[in-house]
Amino acid sequence: MASNRNKLEHGRASVAMVHAEAARQAGKLKEYASLAKRTPMLIKTNGLGAALAFIKAKRNASDKSRNEHRMLYEDLKSWLADQRCPLPLPPNTGDLVAYLIELDSPDYRAYTLETLAYLTWVRRFSEGLSKD
Repeated sequence: MASNRNKLEHGRASVAMVHAEAARQAGKLKEYASLAKRTPMLIKTNGLGAALAFIKAKRNASDKSRNEHRMLYEDLKSWLADQRCPLPLPPNTGDLVAYLIELDSPDYRAYTLETLAYLTWVRRFSEGLSKD
């Protein structure tokens, strides 16, 4: 029987694989992989809220309908709302950044760690797909 940790890693991996494949199908895999690789350092340097606010601003500032910032932001929000996520966002959360910055410290740290763990899988799959 698989442990809860294995189930969690499997959930992260399966969702990340779908998201990386979607980036490849959109012709944005290289850019998506690069952003996914840079984002953990943005989070560690500036905090989760500031990093996601930056990505969100880039997402909104772009005149492209489906750029890598938009994709990664939506993919992160999708994972954090997924029921396989250990602390899924409440239904109808609305703005992700606004929700996260209002959390108390333990919950904020938990979402930060979960986002970093998810991004590890996104990086693995997007780098792997880019080598195909």
